[in-house]
Amino acid sequence: VYFPMVSRDGRMLAFGASAGDHDHSRSNYDVFAAPLDPASLELAGRPARLTAHPASDRYPDLHVEALDLARWQREAPPVPEGPAAPSPPPAQPLDVRAVLRACSRPYSLREISPYRAALMVCEWEPGEVLAGAVTGTRLRVAHWSVRDGNPLPIASALPGMAARLRLEPLIGALQMEGYPISDTLPPAPEVPLHYAPEL
Repeated sequence: VYFPMVSRDGRMLAFGASAGDHDHSRSNYDVFAAPLDPASLELAGRPARLTAHPASDRYPDLHVEALDLARWQREAPPVPEGPAAPSPPPAQPLDVRAVLRACSRPYSLREISPYRAALMVCEWEPGEVLAGAVTGTRLRVAHWSVRDGNPLPIASALPGMAARLRLEPLIGALQMEGYPISDTLPPAPEVPLHYAPEL
């Protein structure tokens, strides 16, 4: 157990822990948080793991502040009533020929350090559907833009590029394993997000 940090009010402890690894730069540390008794600083509950990435997660910190709900209700602007945002249709595996329309800004290796891989979201116009079904006139796809520290071709692709995409539905971000993902495209909650293992 390493890098302990107690919140200012003494109610929470954050720390890093590894399964016996000791190299501070390369070991697989994860970050945990646990409630404390402010008077004794003894643990008041079971620690919860907050990270699950194989990279080294180090030097955690946390801030705990009670929410003054009455003050928040007085000062916060009223929430306008309106129709709920439409739920995206369930995504299905797809094999489709498509034309690239726009991509998010890719991360640089320096921006994602200490990670060595990252993804970016691009928008495609579907053409011939080889397998599966397409709903709508566009696809949002999470592509690997950096892997093993090297930029991939999608990071410099230009609009108008045609490609065959073999896509998977993005289920709970499991395929992305917690890696950084750049999504600077205009919001489109009605468009389901797919994942491209390869391009």
